[in-house]
Amino acid sequence: MAPVRTGAEADGEHQLEASDLTVELCEGYRQTLWIPPEPPESL
Repeated sequence: MAPVRTGAEADGEHQLEASDLTVELCEGYRQTLWIPPEPPESL
């Protein structure tokens, strides 16, 4: 994955889109990945 850039560091290429999408996707991806551990079968 490309390193996270700030608006200033970005070369103006999709500044807002890149940063916004990156943050939203990262958070959404984390939430999607974080699935509460299933209870043990022997409960």
